[in-house]
Amino acid sequence: MYLDRGSDSGLAPGDRVELIPDIGTRVIASVRFVSRQSARAEFQGSGDGVGIGTRCEIQIPSDRPKPTSENSTPQHDPWKAPVKPSDAENPLLAPTGKVTTPQKLDLKFDGRYYARFNQTRDMENHRTYSLARTGMDFTLNNLFHHEGAIEFSGEYYDRRSPAGGFSSDEQTGRIERFNYHSGDRPEDPLRYQIGRFIQHEFPELGLIDGAEFTFRPNATNHVGVSAGMFPKYTPDLRTGDDSEGSIYYRYLFDENDRASIGAAYQKTLHHGESDRDVVALNGHNYSMDGFMLTGSALVDIYTSKDAPKSPGPELSQLFLLASHPLGKNAGVGATISDIKIPQTLHDELPPLFAKIIQQTDIKRAGLNSWQSVSKTVRFSERADYWWDRQDNGESGDLRVDFRNVLFENGDFYTSVFGSKGTYSTRTGARAGIRQETRIGNFNIDYEFARDSYGSKFSVNDTFAEHQIRAGYDTELFKRSNLSIYVEERIIDNAAALAIGFYFSIRF
Repeated sequence: MYLDRGSDSGLAPGDRVELIPDIGTRVIASVRFVSRQSARAEFQGSGDGVGIGTRCEIQIPSDRPKPTSENSTPQHDPWKAPVKPSDAENPLLAPTGKVTTPQKLDLKFDGRYYARFNQTRDMENHRTYSLARTGMDFTLNNLFHHEGAIEFSGEYYDRRSPAGGFSSDEQTGRIERFNYHSGDRPEDPLRYQIGRFIQHEFPELGLIDGAEFTFRPNATNHVGVSAGMFPKYTPDLRTGDDSEGSIYYRYLFDENDRASIGAAYQKTLHHGESDRDVVALNGHNYSMDGFMLTGSALVDIYTSKDAPKSPGPELSQLFLLASHPLGKNAGVGATISDIKIPQTLHDELPPLFAKIIQQTDIKRAGLNSWQSVSKTVRFSERADYWWDRQDNGESGDLRVDFRNVLFENGDFYTSVFGSKGTYSTRTGARAGIRQETRIGNFNIDYEFARDSYGSKFSVNDTFAEHQIRAGYDTELFKRSNLSIYVEERIIDNAAALAIGFYFSIRF
Protein backbone atom coordinates (compact mmCIF):
# COMPACT_ATOMS: atom_id res chain seq x y z
CA MET A 1 0.00 0.00 0.00
CA TYR A 2 1.34 3.44 -0.97
CA LEU A 3 0.60 6.78 0.72
CA ASP A 4 0.66 10.20 -0.94
CA ARG A 5 2.61 11.73 1.95
CA GLY A 6 6.29 11.31 2.73
CA SER A 7 9.17 12.71 4.74
CA ASP A 8 8.26 16.28 3.71
CA SER A 9 5.11 15.76 5.79
CA GLY A 10 7.04 14.32 8.73
CA LEU A 11 6.53 10.58 8.07
CA ALA A 12 9.16 8.05 9.12
CA PRO A 13 9.51 4.23 8.96
CA GLY A 14 7.61 2.55 11.78
CA ASP A 15 4.85 5.15 12.00
CA ARG A 16 1.41 3.71 12.72
CA VAL A 17 -1.26 4.32 10.06
CA GLU A 18 -5.00 4.17 10.76
CA LEU A 19 -6.99 3.84 7.52
CA ILE A 20 -10.64 4.93 7.64
CA PRO A 21 -12.87 3.15 5.11
CA ASP A 22 -16.25 4.70 4.37
CA ILE A 23 -17.95 1.74 6.06
CA GLY A 24 -16.52 -0.59 8.68
CA THR A 25 -13.86 -0.50 11.34
CA ARG A 26 -10.48 1.17 11.02
CA VAL A 27 -7.62 -0.75 9.41
CA ILE A 28 -4.10 -0.61 10.88
CA ALA A 29 -0.89 -0.43 8.84
CA SER A 30 2.75 0.45 9.46
CA VAL A 31 5.07 2.65 7.37
CA ARG A 32 8.02 0.73 5.93
CA PHE A 33 9.77 2.99 3.37
CA VAL A 34 9.60 6.76 3.00
CA SER A 35 10.53 9.15 0.20
CA ARG A 36 9.99 12.91 0.17
CA GLN A 37 6.48 12.86 -1.34
CA SER A 38 5.28 9.28 -0.73
CA ALA A 39 5.57 6.31 1.58
CA ARG A 40 5.00 2.57 1.50
CA ALA A 41 3.07 0.87 4.29
CA GLU A 42 2.01 -2.67 5.08
CA PHE A 43 -1.21 -3.89 6.65
CA GLN A 44 -1.10 -5.36 10.13
CA GLY A 45 -3.80 -7.91 9.47
CA SER A 46 -6.47 -7.79 6.77
CA GLY A 47 -6.72 -4.86 4.37
CA ASP A 48 -10.33 -5.59 3.44
CA GLY A 49 -12.33 -2.50 2.56
CA VAL A 50 -9.29 -0.35 1.75
CA GLY A 51 -9.17 1.03 -1.79
CA ILE A 52 -7.39 3.80 -3.64
CA GLY A 53 -8.19 7.14 -2.06
CA THR A 54 -9.01 5.81 1.42
CA ARG A 55 -8.42 8.43 4.12
CA CYS A 56 -5.91 7.74 6.87
CA GLU A 57 -4.55 9.23 10.07
CA ILE A 58 -0.90 9.14 11.16
CA GLN A 59 0.22 10.38 14.55
CA ILE A 60 3.60 12.14 14.25
CA PRO A 61 5.49 12.82 17.50
CA SER A 62 5.60 16.54 18.27
CA ASP A 63 9.29 16.36 19.14
CA ARG A 64 10.26 14.82 15.77
CA PRO A 65 12.62 17.20 13.93
CA LYS A 66 11.00 18.90 10.98
CA PRO A 67 12.44 18.05 7.55
CA THR A 68 15.04 20.51 6.34
CA SER A 69 17.10 20.98 3.20
CA GLU A 70 20.49 22.48 2.55
CA ASN A 71 18.98 25.82 1.62
CA SER A 72 16.16 25.82 4.13
CA THR A 73 17.90 28.00 6.75
CA PRO A 74 16.99 31.62 6.08
CA GLN A 75 19.77 34.20 5.96
CA HIS A 76 19.44 37.24 8.22
CA ASP A 77 21.29 40.51 8.20
CA PRO A 78 23.37 41.23 11.30
CA TRP A 79 21.62 42.92 14.19
CA LYS A 80 21.84 46.71 13.75
CA ALA A 81 20.93 47.65 17.32
CA PRO A 82 20.90 45.92 20.68
CA VAL A 83 17.56 44.62 21.96
CA LYS A 84 16.40 46.56 25.01
CA PRO A 85 14.38 44.53 27.49
CA SER A 86 11.19 46.12 28.71
CA ASP A 87 12.20 45.50 32.32
CA ALA A 88 15.72 45.72 33.63
CA GLU A 89 15.01 42.78 35.92
CA ASN A 90 14.17 40.50 32.98
CA PRO A 91 16.77 38.59 30.96
CA LEU A 92 17.70 39.78 27.50
CA LEU A 93 15.58 37.12 25.74
CA ALA A 94 12.44 37.71 27.80
CA PRO A 95 9.25 37.82 25.68
CA THR A 96 8.66 41.36 24.44
CA GLY A 97 5.95 40.91 21.82
CA LYS A 98 2.56 39.34 21.43
CA VAL A 99 2.32 35.56 21.48
CA THR A 100 0.05 33.79 18.97
CA THR A 101 -2.74 32.14 20.92
CA PRO A 102 -5.28 29.52 19.81
CA GLN A 103 -7.74 32.43 19.39
CA LYS A 104 -5.63 34.02 16.63
CA LEU A 105 -4.53 31.31 14.25
CA ASP A 106 -3.75 31.51 10.56
CA LEU A 107 -6.34 30.11 8.17
CA LYS A 108 -5.18 26.78 6.72
CA PHE A 109 -6.74 24.97 3.79
CA ASP A 110 -5.87 21.39 2.86
CA GLY A 111 -7.74 19.31 0.32
CA ARG A 112 -7.73 16.87 -2.54
CA TYR A 113 -9.55 16.45 -5.83
CA TYR A 114 -9.55 12.99 -7.40
CA ALA A 115 -10.89 11.18 -10.42
CA ARG A 116 -10.81 7.47 -11.18
CA PHE A 117 -12.01 5.33 -14.04
CA ASN A 118 -12.18 1.55 -14.48
CA GLN A 119 -13.41 -0.35 -17.51
CA THR A 120 -13.59 -4.11 -18.03
CA ARG A 121 -14.24 -5.82 -21.34
CA ASP A 122 -15.64 -9.36 -21.26
CA MET A 123 -14.07 -10.81 -24.39
CA GLU A 124 -16.21 -13.95 -24.44
CA ASN A 125 -19.63 -12.28 -24.10
CA HIS A 126 -18.63 -8.97 -25.73
CA ARG A 127 -19.84 -6.86 -22.82
CA THR A 128 -18.22 -3.77 -21.34
CA TYR A 129 -18.53 -2.65 -17.72
CA SER A 130 -17.31 0.74 -16.53
CA LEU A 131 -17.22 2.81 -13.37
CA ALA A 132 -16.19 6.48 -13.25
CA ARG A 133 -15.87 8.35 -9.96
CA THR A 134 -14.83 11.88 -9.16
CA GLY A 135 -14.84 13.72 -5.90
CA MET A 136 -13.29 16.21 -3.57
CA ASP A 137 -12.45 16.35 0.09
CA PHE A 138 -10.99 19.22 2.04
CA THR A 139 -10.43 20.56 5.54
CA LEU A 140 -10.55 24.28 6.30
CA ASN A 141 -8.75 24.82 9.60
CA ASN A 142 -8.87 27.81 11.93
CA LEU A 143 -11.98 29.36 10.44
CA PHE A 144 -12.34 33.02 11.51
CA HIS A 145 -8.80 32.61 12.93
CA HIS A 146 -10.13 30.44 15.77
CA GLU A 147 -9.36 26.80 16.46
CA GLY A 148 -11.84 24.61 14.57
CA ALA A 149 -12.28 23.09 11.13
CA ILE A 150 -14.79 22.53 8.36
CA GLU A 151 -14.52 19.07 6.77
CA PHE A 152 -16.07 18.06 3.45
CA SER A 153 -16.00 14.93 1.31
CA GLY A 154 -18.26 14.37 -1.68
CA GLU A 155 -18.32 12.07 -4.70
CA TYR A 156 -20.19 11.53 -7.95
CA TYR A 157 -20.07 8.23 -9.80
CA ASP A 158 -21.33 6.81 -13.08
CA ARG A 159 -21.70 3.04 -13.35
CA ARG A 160 -22.54 1.36 -16.64
CA SER A 161 -23.25 -2.37 -16.62
CA PRO A 162 -25.06 -4.42 -19.27
CA ALA A 163 -27.65 -6.87 -17.93
CA GLY A 164 -28.70 -9.41 -20.53
CA GLY A 165 -29.93 -7.52 -23.56
CA PHE A 166 -30.47 -4.38 -21.48
CA SER A 167 -28.23 -1.95 -19.67
CA SER A 168 -28.21 -1.39 -15.93
CA ASP A 169 -26.72 2.07 -15.58
CA GLU A 170 -26.60 4.22 -12.48
CA GLN A 171 -25.45 7.77 -11.86
CA THR A 172 -25.59 9.41 -8.47
CA GLY A 173 -23.74 11.74 -6.16
CA ARG A 174 -23.37 11.72 -2.42
CA ILE A 175 -21.91 13.76 0.39
CA GLU A 176 -19.89 11.48 2.64
CA ARG A 177 -18.86 14.12 5.20
CA PHE A 178 -19.73 17.78 5.71
CA ASN A 179 -19.27 19.09 9.21
CA TYR A 180 -17.70 21.62 11.52
CA HIS A 181 -15.69 20.42 14.52
CA SER A 182 -13.70 22.11 17.23
CA GLY A 183 -11.73 21.01 20.28
CA ASP A 184 -9.35 18.50 18.69
CA ARG A 185 -6.47 19.31 21.05
CA PRO A 186 -6.22 16.95 24.05
CA GLU A 187 -6.19 19.89 26.46
CA ASP A 188 -9.49 21.30 25.17
CA PRO A 189 -12.27 20.73 27.74
CA LEU A 190 -14.93 20.33 25.03
CA ARG A 191 -14.90 18.80 21.57
CA TYR A 192 -17.98 19.15 19.39
CA GLN A 193 -18.90 18.22 15.85
CA ILE A 194 -21.98 19.29 13.87
CA GLY A 195 -23.07 18.10 10.42
CA ARG A 196 -22.49 14.78 8.64
CA PHE A 197 -19.63 12.82 10.12
CA ILE A 198 -18.40 9.44 11.35
CA GLN A 199 -18.61 9.54 15.11
CA HIS A 200 -15.25 10.48 16.57
CA GLU A 201 -14.95 8.51 19.80
CA PHE A 202 -16.88 5.48 18.51
CA PRO A 203 -16.66 5.13 14.71
CA GLU A 204 -18.32 1.73 15.16
CA LEU A 205 -21.62 3.59 15.68
CA GLY A 206 -21.48 4.81 12.10
CA LEU A 207 -22.26 7.90 10.07
CA ILE A 208 -24.81 10.42 11.35
CA ASP A 209 -26.33 13.75 10.36
CA GLY A 210 -26.39 15.50 13.69
CA ALA A 211 -24.17 16.63 16.53
CA GLU A 212 -21.66 15.10 18.92
CA PHE A 213 -20.29 16.61 22.14
CA THR A 214 -17.36 15.22 24.11
CA PHE A 215 -16.62 16.68 27.55
CA ARG A 216 -13.13 16.31 29.04
CA PRO A 217 -13.32 17.19 32.75
CA ASN A 218 -9.67 16.15 33.06
CA ALA A 219 -6.91 14.54 31.01
CA THR A 220 -8.08 10.96 31.49
CA ASN A 221 -11.88 11.06 31.32
CA HIS A 222 -14.08 11.66 28.26
CA VAL A 223 -17.89 11.77 28.48
CA GLY A 224 -20.06 12.44 25.47
CA VAL A 225 -23.40 12.34 23.71
CA SER A 226 -24.53 12.34 20.08
CA ALA A 227 -27.86 12.59 18.32
CA GLY A 228 -29.00 12.86 14.72
CA MET A 229 -30.37 11.16 11.65
CA PHE A 230 -28.92 7.83 10.54
CA PRO A 231 -28.22 7.62 6.77
CA LYS A 232 -28.87 4.37 4.95
CA TYR A 233 -25.87 2.54 3.50
CA THR A 234 -27.12 3.12 -0.03
CA PRO A 235 -25.08 4.66 -2.88
CA ASP A 236 -26.60 8.09 -2.26
CA LEU A 237 -26.51 7.84 1.57
CA ARG A 238 -30.05 9.14 1.78
CA THR A 239 -31.31 10.15 5.19
CA GLY A 240 -34.60 10.89 6.93
CA ASP A 241 -36.03 7.47 7.84
CA ASP A 242 -33.86 6.67 10.83
CA SER A 243 -32.55 8.54 13.85
CA GLU A 244 -30.15 7.76 16.66
CA GLY A 245 -28.99 8.91 20.06
CA SER A 246 -25.96 7.71 21.98
CA ILE A 247 -24.05 8.29 25.19
CA TYR A 248 -20.48 7.18 25.84
CA TYR A 249 -17.58 7.24 28.25
CA ARG A 250 -13.86 6.74 27.71
CA TYR A 251 -11.03 6.36 30.21
CA LEU A 252 -7.45 7.18 29.19
CA PHE A 253 -4.79 5.43 31.24
CA ASP A 254 -2.30 8.22 30.51
CA GLU A 255 -2.38 11.74 29.10
CA ASN A 256 -0.74 10.65 25.83
CA ASP A 257 -3.60 8.21 25.06
CA ARG A 258 -1.28 5.23 24.74
CA ALA A 259 -4.00 3.13 26.35
CA SER A 260 -7.73 3.69 26.71
CA ILE A 261 -11.01 1.83 26.99
CA GLY A 262 -14.53 3.05 26.32
CA ALA A 263 -18.18 2.04 26.24
CA ALA A 264 -21.19 3.51 24.44
CA TYR A 265 -24.92 2.88 24.19
CA GLN A 266 -26.85 3.73 21.02
CA LYS A 267 -30.61 3.76 20.44
CA THR A 268 -31.98 3.94 16.88
CA LEU A 269 -35.50 4.61 15.62
CA HIS A 270 -37.03 3.72 12.24
CA HIS A 271 -39.90 6.01 11.21
CA GLY A 272 -40.23 6.84 14.90
CA GLU A 273 -40.50 3.17 15.91
CA SER A 274 -37.99 1.60 18.29
CA ASP A 275 -35.37 -0.29 16.30
CA ARG A 276 -31.89 -1.13 17.51
CA ASP A 277 -30.38 -1.09 21.00
CA VAL A 278 -26.64 -1.65 20.81
CA VAL A 279 -23.69 -1.38 23.19
CA ALA A 280 -20.28 -0.54 21.68
CA LEU A 281 -16.94 -1.25 23.30
CA ASN A 282 -13.51 -0.29 22.04
CA GLY A 283 -10.02 0.28 23.32
CA HIS A 284 -6.32 0.17 22.56
CA ASN A 285 -2.93 -0.22 24.15
CA TYR A 286 0.24 1.06 22.47
CA SER A 287 3.18 0.27 24.73
CA MET A 288 6.60 1.87 24.51
CA ASP A 289 8.21 -1.42 23.45
CA GLY A 290 6.07 -1.56 20.31
CA PHE A 291 3.33 -3.91 21.48
CA MET A 292 -0.08 -2.94 20.13
CA LEU A 293 -3.53 -4.22 21.05
CA THR A 294 -6.71 -2.72 19.63
CA GLY A 295 -10.26 -4.00 19.54
CA SER A 296 -13.93 -3.18 19.20
CA ALA A 297 -17.22 -4.96 19.77
CA LEU A 298 -20.94 -4.41 19.21
CA VAL A 299 -23.50 -6.13 21.44
CA ASP A 300 -27.15 -5.97 20.36
CA ILE A 301 -29.87 -6.15 23.01
CA TYR A 302 -32.96 -7.90 21.66
CA THR A 303 -36.49 -8.17 22.98
CA SER A 304 -39.32 -10.57 22.21
CA LYS A 305 -40.30 -8.31 19.28
CA ASP A 306 -36.98 -8.89 17.49
CA ALA A 307 -37.72 -12.31 15.97
CA PRO A 308 -35.96 -14.40 14.77
CA LYS A 309 -33.42 -13.32 17.40
CA SER A 310 -33.80 -14.59 20.95
CA PRO A 311 -34.42 -12.02 23.72
CA GLY A 312 -31.28 -10.83 25.49
CA PRO A 313 -27.79 -9.61 24.55
CA GLU A 314 -25.94 -11.01 21.51
CA LEU A 315 -22.43 -10.25 20.26
CA SER A 316 -22.94 -8.95 16.73
CA GLN A 317 -19.42 -7.81 15.87
CA LEU A 318 -15.96 -8.36 17.31
CA PHE A 319 -12.55 -7.26 16.01
CA LEU A 320 -9.28 -7.81 17.89
CA LEU A 321 -5.83 -7.02 16.55
CA ALA A 322 -2.51 -7.53 18.34
CA SER A 323 1.06 -7.14 17.15
CA HIS A 324 4.43 -7.24 18.83
CA PRO A 325 7.91 -6.55 17.43
CA LEU A 326 10.62 -9.12 18.06
CA GLY A 327 13.51 -6.75 18.08
CA LYS A 328 14.05 -4.37 15.16
CA ASN A 329 13.92 -6.98 12.42
CA ALA A 330 10.93 -9.20 13.16
CA GLY A 331 7.41 -9.16 14.48
CA VAL A 332 4.29 -11.24 15.06
CA GLY A 333 0.60 -10.45 15.05
CA ALA A 334 -2.81 -12.02 15.57
CA THR A 335 -6.38 -11.16 14.57
CA ILE A 336 -9.78 -12.40 15.76
CA SER A 337 -13.20 -11.48 14.39
CA ASP A 338 -16.80 -12.58 14.86
CA ILE A 339 -19.62 -11.33 12.64
CA LYS A 340 -23.39 -11.87 12.91
CA ILE A 341 -26.20 -10.17 11.00
CA PRO A 342 -28.19 -7.92 13.34
CA GLN A 343 -31.98 -7.80 13.22
CA THR A 344 -32.99 -4.23 12.29
CA LEU A 345 -35.87 -2.38 10.66
CA HIS A 346 -33.88 0.14 8.64
CA ASP A 347 -32.76 -2.33 5.92
CA GLU A 348 -29.03 -1.99 6.48
CA LEU A 349 -28.72 -5.03 4.21
CA PRO A 350 -30.99 -6.28 1.41
CA PRO A 351 -34.01 -8.30 2.62
CA LEU A 352 -32.81 -11.62 4.00
CA PHE A 353 -34.58 -14.76 5.02
CA ALA A 354 -35.12 -15.02 8.76
CA LYS A 355 -33.18 -18.29 8.84
CA ILE A 356 -30.10 -16.64 7.31
CA ILE A 357 -30.21 -13.82 9.85
CA GLN A 358 -30.52 -16.29 12.69
CA GLN A 359 -27.81 -18.73 11.57
CA THR A 360 -25.13 -16.43 10.16
CA ASP A 361 -22.19 -16.44 12.56
CA ILE A 362 -18.77 -16.23 10.90
CA LYS A 363 -15.70 -16.41 13.12
CA ARG A 364 -12.11 -15.87 11.99
CA ALA A 365 -8.72 -16.21 13.63
CA GLY A 366 -5.40 -15.37 12.03
CA LEU A 367 -1.68 -15.26 12.69
CA ASN A 368 0.98 -13.31 10.82
CA SER A 369 4.69 -12.72 11.17
CA TRP A 370 7.58 -11.04 9.38
CA GLN A 371 11.35 -11.19 9.47
CA SER A 372 13.95 -8.97 7.82
CA VAL A 373 16.93 -11.25 7.39
CA SER A 374 18.96 -8.40 5.90
CA LYS A 375 18.49 -4.86 4.61
CA THR A 376 17.36 -6.29 1.29
CA VAL A 377 15.38 -9.46 2.10
CA ARG A 378 12.15 -9.74 4.08
CA PHE A 379 9.89 -12.74 4.74
CA SER A 380 6.22 -12.50 5.74
CA GLU A 381 3.73 -15.23 6.56
CA ARG A 382 -0.02 -15.28 7.16
CA ALA A 383 -2.46 -18.03 8.16
CA ASP A 384 -6.21 -17.67 8.75
CA TYR A 385 -8.94 -20.04 9.83
CA TRP A 386 -12.70 -19.41 9.69
CA TRP A 387 -15.75 -21.34 10.78
CA ASP A 388 -19.50 -20.90 11.00
CA ARG A 389 -22.40 -23.09 12.06
CA GLN A 390 -22.21 -25.24 8.93
CA ASP A 391 -18.68 -25.21 7.55
CA ASN A 392 -15.08 -24.11 7.99
CA GLY A 393 -12.08 -23.17 5.89
CA GLU A 394 -8.56 -21.80 5.92
CA SER A 395 -6.18 -19.66 3.92
CA GLY A 396 -2.49 -18.84 3.98
CA ASP A 397 0.21 -16.85 2.27
CA LEU A 398 4.01 -16.98 2.26
CA ARG A 399 5.83 -14.02 0.71
CA VAL A 400 9.44 -12.93 0.16
CA ASP A 401 10.36 -9.32 -0.68
CA PHE A 402 13.68 -8.27 -2.16
CA ARG A 403 14.77 -4.63 -2.06
CA ASN A 404 17.59 -3.41 -4.33
CA VAL A 405 18.62 -6.99 -5.12
CA LEU A 406 17.86 -7.41 -8.82
CA PHE A 407 18.16 -3.70 -9.59
CA GLU A 408 18.76 -0.43 -7.81
CA ASN A 409 15.73 1.42 -6.37
CA GLY A 410 13.49 -1.49 -7.10
CA ASP A 411 11.43 -4.19 -5.37
CA PHE A 412 10.79 -7.77 -6.33
CA TYR A 413 8.45 -10.14 -4.54
CA THR A 414 7.19 -13.67 -4.90
CA SER A 415 4.58 -15.53 -2.91
CA VAL A 416 2.55 -18.73 -2.75
CA PHE A 417 -0.97 -18.85 -1.37
CA GLY A 418 -3.89 -21.15 -0.82
CA SER A 419 -7.43 -21.12 0.51
CA LYS A 420 -10.23 -23.58 1.16
CA GLY A 421 -13.84 -22.42 1.31
CA THR A 422 -17.34 -23.79 1.24
CA TYR A 423 -17.54 -24.04 -2.54
CA SER A 424 -13.96 -24.08 -3.81
CA THR A 425 -10.31 -24.63 -3.09
CA ARG A 426 -7.76 -22.20 -4.51
CA THR A 427 -3.97 -22.49 -4.75
CA GLY A 428 -1.51 -20.36 -6.63
CA ALA A 429 1.56 -18.16 -6.81
CA ARG A 430 2.31 -14.49 -7.41
CA ALA A 431 5.34 -12.51 -8.47
CA GLY A 432 5.92 -8.86 -9.18
CA ILE A 433 8.47 -6.12 -9.65
CA ARG A 434 8.40 -2.39 -8.95
CA GLN A 435 11.02 -0.02 -10.31
CA GLU A 436 11.47 3.54 -9.08
CA THR A 437 12.77 6.00 -11.67
CA ARG A 438 13.04 9.76 -12.03
CA ILE A 439 9.92 9.86 -14.19
CA GLY A 440 7.81 7.59 -11.97
CA ASN A 441 7.36 4.05 -10.69
CA PHE A 442 6.67 1.07 -12.94
CA ASN A 443 5.23 -2.22 -11.73
CA ILE A 444 4.29 -5.58 -13.22
CA ASP A 445 2.45 -8.34 -11.33
CA TYR A 446 1.57 -11.86 -12.38
CA GLU A 447 -0.65 -14.40 -10.66
CA PHE A 448 -1.46 -18.00 -11.43
CA ALA A 449 -4.20 -19.82 -9.54
CA ARG A 450 -6.07 -23.10 -9.80
CA ASP A 451 -9.66 -23.22 -8.54
CA SER A 452 -11.36 -26.51 -7.77
CA TYR A 453 -15.14 -26.48 -7.32
CA GLY A 454 -16.85 -29.28 -5.46
CA SER A 455 -20.35 -30.70 -5.41
CA LYS A 456 -21.78 -27.85 -3.31
CA PHE A 457 -21.41 -25.60 -6.33
CA SER A 458 -23.31 -28.10 -8.49
CA VAL A 459 -20.19 -28.23 -10.68
CA ASN A 460 -17.26 -30.51 -10.04
CA ASP A 461 -14.47 -29.04 -12.11
CA THR A 462 -11.07 -27.32 -12.00
CA PHE A 463 -10.18 -24.03 -13.67
CA ALA A 464 -6.81 -22.42 -14.24
CA GLU A 465 -6.60 -18.64 -13.97
CA HIS A 466 -3.86 -16.31 -15.20
CA GLN A 467 -3.75 -12.63 -14.31
CA ILE A 468 -1.15 -10.10 -15.40
CA ARG A 469 -1.19 -6.44 -14.49
CA ALA A 470 1.07 -3.55 -15.48
CA GLY A 471 0.96 -0.13 -13.87
CA TYR A 472 2.66 3.22 -13.77
CA ASP A 473 2.63 5.82 -10.96
CA THR A 474 4.05 9.28 -11.22
CA GLU A 475 3.91 12.78 -9.79
CA LEU A 476 2.73 14.88 -12.74
CA PHE A 477 3.52 18.14 -11.03
CA LYS A 478 3.82 19.34 -7.47
CA ARG A 479 1.22 17.72 -5.17
CA SER A 480 -0.43 15.69 -7.94
CA ASN A 481 -0.33 11.97 -8.65
CA LEU A 482 -1.39 9.78 -11.55
CA SER A 483 -1.74 5.99 -11.55
CA ILE A 484 -2.66 4.00 -14.65
CA TYR A 485 -2.95 0.27 -15.16
CA VAL A 486 -3.90 -2.40 -17.65
CA GLU A 487 -4.86 -5.91 -16.58
CA GLU A 488 -5.78 -9.12 -18.36
CA ARG A 489 -7.42 -12.12 -16.72
CA ILE A 490 -7.76 -15.48 -18.45
CA ILE A 491 -9.85 -18.34 -17.02
CA ASP A 492 -9.54 -21.37 -19.27
CA ASN A 493 -10.70 -20.04 -22.65
CA ALA A 494 -12.48 -16.95 -21.30
CA ALA A 495 -10.67 -13.63 -21.06
CA ALA A 496 -11.34 -10.15 -19.71
CA LEU A 497 -9.32 -6.97 -20.24
CA ALA A 498 -9.40 -4.10 -17.75
CA ILE A 499 -7.92 -0.61 -17.89
CA GLY A 500 -8.09 2.26 -15.46
CA PHE A 501 -6.51 5.35 -13.98
CA TYR A 502 -6.53 7.33 -10.76
CA PHE A 503 -5.61 11.01 -10.57
CA SER A 504 -5.41 13.20 -7.51
CA ILE A 505 -4.18 16.68 -6.76
CA ARG A 506 -3.68 18.12 -3.30
CA PHE A 507 -4.22 21.76 -2.59
